[in-house]
Amino acid sequence: MILIPSNRKWSQNNSGEVFGMLHATKNINFDKEGYAQLAKRPTALIYGVSNFETLVSCTYIKASSNSGYYSMTAARPFSFNLDGAAPTDLYNATGRLGDIQFDGVAWNDMWYISQSTSYSKLAVAAGTWTANLGPLSAPTSEAQDILYASGKTLTISVLATTILSKIYNSSDVLVQIITLPSNFEVRWIRYNHQRIYVGTKNITGGDAVMFVCSDATATSAEDAWPVPANWMFSGIAYKSSIVTITSRGQLLRFNGGGWDELANLPVYFSNYSWFQGTGYVNGRVEQRGMGTDGNIIYINLDGYIGDNNIYLDNQPSGLWVYDPNIGLSHKGGYSNDKYQTISITQGSTNTTTDVMTAGATYTALTGVRVWYRATVTPAGGSKVFALLLPHSCE
Repeated sequence: MILIPSNRKWSQNNSGEVFGMLHATKNINFDKEGYAQLAKRPTALIYGVSNFETLVSCTYIKASSNSGYYSMTAARPFSFNLDGAAPTDLYNATGRLGDIQFDGVAWNDMWYISQSTSYSKLAVAAGTWTANLGPLSAPTSEAQDILYASGKTLTISVLATTILSKIYNSSDVLVQIITLPSNFEVRWIRYNHQRIYVGTKNITGGDAVMFVCSDATATSAEDAWPVPANWMFSGIAYKSSIVTITSRGQLLRFNGGGWDELANLPVYFSNYSWFQGTGYVNGRVEQRGMGTDGNIIYINLDGYIGDNNIYLDNQPSGLWVYDPNIGLSHKGGYSNDKYQTISITQGSTNTTTDVMTAGATYTALTGVRVWYRATVTPAGGSKVFALLLPHSCE
């Protein structure tokens, strides 16, 4: 039995089922205040594509042409748009490789990818590549080259190696090197309010540290703030600050003089370690595994407990959401629901009822939102049509 809270507002702190506090969630949506609803399953945009292996980074780039998702995978770099075509394999043995230790980032209508000892960039609209820029230092067997590009018009592209950060400008000229202590590996770099924040992993087993540097002016960190864990898996600019998720399962926000605890995953309250040992390059949350939308933080995580080769029942893998009004909850697991495109002829539209009917078999549930992409003017001119799709089972 679920006890309804007296104020009719749910909270999720992963600690108990008293007074409306949920002990565990899976595929739950709290978007509507006062309601706990099942979340819709996510849609797989890419599936069954040769060489599209572990996804390392993915970013959407909108340009005058060739807009779409640009992704680095463990095998190849790919691009993918929403017109129904298969992803484009961007591999080139001389300058466009794929690896779990490489990264990709968008900046100034360019897509930058690290390539071990160099980096390459793609002018998205023109579709032209410039390769073998840099140089970078090759990542070690357990480290990853990290790319970062600030959103400021005249600022920098930061490419980090195991021990130091090399800063290049938009003309690919090296303008600064920031040296960090050798017992730390750079795991992520974020920019907020004219500061560069560098999240790390302590390779000697002590506490990880977030280093803070002035924007493209410092040669070493000006501040250093440790966390009670040896690895800062991922970080994200959040409001006026930075939020990180650690290898102990804590979601922490930097307050300028230390860390505020926002929430904890179930593993934090257990006797297990979320991660230990070596040979795991990208942690339980990829360095780009967090995103924000207003006050909401999204985290794509691997719930696997490496300490004892188990999964906790109340820590499933997938998309977790931090809402300051709710707490930290699981919203969506991995899905086999596939992204599909369906062609609809003008003759299948009804301009009186504003309904277009597609006879093709598909896997989405009735009522799911669709993206209508017109290649010709639809019957009825500029009318807004409802798309009625027949339900099929899979």
